[in-house]
Amino acid sequence: MALFTDNILRVVTYNVCDEKDYDSMASEFLNNGIDVVALQGIEKLVYDKILRSMKSRGYSNYANPSSPFRKTFEVIFSRLPSKKEYKLFSNTNQSCGIIKYVFDIPIRGLSIDGGGADGIITIAILTSHLEENGTGNGNRLAQLKEIDTLTKDDKCAVIFAGDTSIPSWQNATLPKGWYDAWREKGSIDTEITKTYDSVIGVVQDRPDRVLYRLSLNQNLECIDFMLGCKAGYRHAPIAIFRLGCLL
Repeated sequence: MALFTDNILRVVTYNVCDEKDYDSMASEFLNNGIDVVALQGIEKLVYDKILRSMKSRGYSNYANPSSPFRKTFEVIFSRLPSKKEYKLFSNTNQSCGIIKYVFDIPIRGLSIDGGGADGIITIAILTSHLEENGTGNGNRLAQLKEIDTLTKDDKCAVIFAGDTSIPSWQNATLPKGWYDAWREKGSIDTEITKTYDSVIGVVQDRPDRVLYRLSLNQNLECIDFMLGCKAGYRHAPIAIFRLGCLL
């Protein structure tokens, strides 16, 4: 794998429930230089179409092992080689869990300012679609905390890119040490990832989030946040990170 000369990692999360043009979606990811794509809301009937579109643009794939038991499931696509695993939530009513990719990324200069020797930085990237359909925010918040618990033994920095199903009006407290990429580098214009009409009018929300936790000796810095693909009621949040190491 080529060295990351700019030490930049681009991550997107997208619930594809309203998406129909998968070729255009995959092309947008590629044209924006996205390295890791976390998708949720994938139905079995469209998975092959998404798979073809993503693979034709150089992204490998990993399907959620729990997908036979669920109407929709999650997938992480990447252009980077990785180690992969799946963990089921302990408190799930719907066979929900976490897809986890671990990347060893060659970078130029081990410090965030670009100094030091070339080397390797390890990043773990996760996705999930937290419980929905009447299970309540209590379960979702518990699963958010479990994500932190399940990655406590990881010595590397961790990025979660997924659909939390947590309403934006509920100011959910993140586990200690976690940051919200939108709150760090976003704006009012990039806040809303889900907009839909209802009997009470237009509802705007931010269930789709990119969260991250730093490590003791390896670090990453969120340097930008934007919105990408849009279909139906959904937008795709994109977080851009500079990779480095605390020396």
